[in-house]
Amino acid sequence: MKVQRFAFALLFVLLSPSAGAQGNDGLASAAYAHLAARGDKSYPSLRTFSIDLNGDGRADGIVLLTGNAWCGSGGCNMLVFRGTEAGFSFVSESTITQEPLMVLPESKHGWRTLVVNSGRTGKVLMQFDGHRYPSNPSLQPKASIQQVEQAQVLDKQLVSK
Repeated sequence: MKVQRFAFALLFVLLSPSAGAQGNDGLASAAYAHLAARGDKSYPSLRTFSIDLNGDGRADGIVLLTGNAWCGSGGCNMLVFRGTEAGFSFVSESTITQEPLMVLPESKHGWRTLVVNSGRTGKVLMQFDGHRYPSNPSLQPKASIQQVEQAQVLDKQLVSK
């Protein structure tokens, strides 16, 4: 069954008109392929954000999954992808995330710190732990006023499937 899901996801990416492309179209393809590979059958509209998070000169990606299946009162699921020569590879998933999404100039373990809204918690810091960003933003430390002021707000692109 896992092989079948992987084959479907690979076929999805290869047949997509934007397969392997950098930018928001390639990011959307990577997000849909990731969802297919893990067996999700619904494909939500997406909000995609491209920015170099790890300082390698390539755009990495953040994707907010939208719609009833992916969002609750506290926010939506957020996926983070590393930009590669071939496209994007999955890094982490977080729940209950709301816009605006912001990025601080500082980094931890080579990846920039994110500032996201999370439910009733407000703006929180999402620091990379060497492998991934935290899965539950509401458990993270609150961002200070100074951090919010120095953070770069990310511009989004809407993608519908």
